[in-house]
Amino acid sequence: MVYRRPPSRFGVNSLSMKLSLLISAICLIAGICAAALMLKSEEKQLVFEEHELLKHSSERLSRQFNRLIKTKINIAEQANNVVSSQLLHNESHLQSKRSAELKFALDGSIRSTSEDGLSAAFLPQDKYSEFYKQLINDSESLWKIVSPTLIQDFFNFYLVTKDNFIRIAPPNWALNVPGDFDFTKGETFNYAQAATNPSREAVWSKVYYDTIWHKWVVSVLVPIYLDNDFFGVTGSDIALETLLAQLPIGDREQHLLVFDAKGQLLAHPDLDKTTLEQYGREGKKLLTEDFVNPDLQKLVSETIRLKLPESANSFVQDGETHIINIRKVE
Repeated sequence: MVYRRPPSRFGVNSLSMKLSLLISAICLIAGICAAALMLKSEEKQLVFEEHELLKHSSERLSRQFNRLIKTKINIAEQANNVVSSQLLHNESHLQSKRSAELKFALDGSIRSTSEDGLSAAFLPQDKYSEFYKQLINDSESLWKIVSPTLIQDFFNFYLVTKDNFIRIAPPNWALNVPGDFDFTKGETFNYAQAATNPSREAVWSKVYYDTIWHKWVVSVLVPIYLDNDFFGVTGSDIALETLLAQLPIGDREQHLLVFDAKGQLLAHPDLDKTTLEQYGREGKKLLTEDFVNPDLQKLVSETIRLKLPESANSFVQDGETHIINIRKVE
């Protein structure tokens, strides 16, 4: 008789053993999936926390910068009030013991350097009159008082009138321009005129390269009206590097990128003094696209196009993902 031993319920090929292995495999896969989901969740939480930290840092920098800008505007407006009252509205307390020395140059200009050498005046000879003779004299006395303080907050202070008269400290600009130079034709002067500034408040110019000072600067300008007619502006220039030195440009973990509504770059970790001077001398605009990669440039362009007051996003650079918080400064 031939017979065969029946299969054991606990053998390798038994149903119970197969079921046990299947259950173990399912539990293992579920455990791996759960661990993966947990890691993904933790990663999202970390990214969220990083975004929150970056947002708070951005808010703090924005508030700091706004306070700085408001302080500069207040100083500029106070200086404008002093100039208007002392030179144009018969409220002068100036007591000059000497008349300003005038030099009638062959190039058609009148130039005058103050006795202390701190300021200078320029006027086309065909605009010369008793009014401007007095203004040259009085402004020299006034600039002797106010300019030493003002050039601590700005690197110059000037009065420009619609007749192309300028009094400025330091004196470089008035002394170095050619005789046919017209201060009223520059974009800086025109920012404050009635057509572009009907509110008659202090205004900021765009960032530009000054060929006299050889610096990238921004100007704050306050208009002067005489008998309700536009007479001129008081203004001050601030070196871009000085203005942005108030903000931490960046460290190993965090960088600051500043650009304006025209896509002009104002601050970037790779934007050093040598590069700034090179672009200025060559008359080239500082465009963001020359300094950031296409992925980040896409975010910059989108922010400008949509005029976003704030946005949070991410971009890839050198194979790594970076988060960014963009905030508008008025």
